[in-house]
Amino acid sequence: MLHLYTSRNFKVLVNEYLKITSSLSAPVFTKTPVVVPNKAIGRWLQQQVATSKGISVNLDPVLPAKYAWSLLRKAEKELTEQSDFSSEVMLFSIRKILDDAALNVNFTRLGHYLNNCCDSDRMVLAGKISRIFDLYQVYRGDWLSEWQVGNSLGLGEDEPWQKAMWNLLSDKSEEQFRSQQELALLSAVKERTFPLPKTLCIFGVASLPKSFIELIQALSEHCECYVFAFSALEGNGLLPELMHWHQTGEDCKRQSNPTCP
Repeated sequence: MLHLYTSRNFKVLVNEYLKITSSLSAPVFTKTPVVVPNKAIGRWLQQQVATSKGISVNLDPVLPAKYAWSLLRKAEKELTEQSDFSSEVMLFSIRKILDDAALNVNFTRLGHYLNNCCDSDRMVLAGKISRIFDLYQVYRGDWLSEWQVGNSLGLGEDEPWQKAMWNLLSDKSEEQFRSQQELALLSAVKERTFPLPKTLCIFGVASLPKSFIELIQALSEHCECYVFAFSALEGNGLLPELMHWHQTGEDCKRQSNPTCP
């Protein structure tokens, strides 16, 4: 069953979380994963639990992608601890690709930068690209699938080298990338081909990728799922603190496009 708690105040959310988790039984020395949107919120939640209970060693904050991968590894035993397409692994793979002289010749925009940067700059660039590819897997899996079969999507002057780099990464791995794996995971959860968690807590999220929402919905058919969501809405509108920035964004859109209502 799915249980949803929303609030504009993280303190309210953490109090609800403490009420729920205090009634859940768990082995003393077993890590309890809690899905969080980022590492900062995970650390903050650990601090709040420690302040309330005096200890929080069992609480294990994990990002959505890492949690989904841990479930997939239970469903498919042959998978490694880390995916070839995790941002940490891609970082070093991309760093090696950036040394390929063909990039300088075939993609002048990227080549111009690579010809005028040092090794540390290349490492920074590799980190940025790995994070972008990580986000593509979550939100733009259809782009990656099109690139793999040789199609271009007219996404701008940086698409050609990104497409080539992604195909180099995928050619070196026998794994499917995340969007493809998530379909297999959904099927495994629905068919209960592996032991599912009894409970799952998701804390502090304001939004989630569609694929992860579908995973939560599938899990909630078999276990208790508690979602503690941050909401920037008050009644039918934005919080007063956020209304200024929302209005500023709308003004900028109208200035850049006079035909915008």
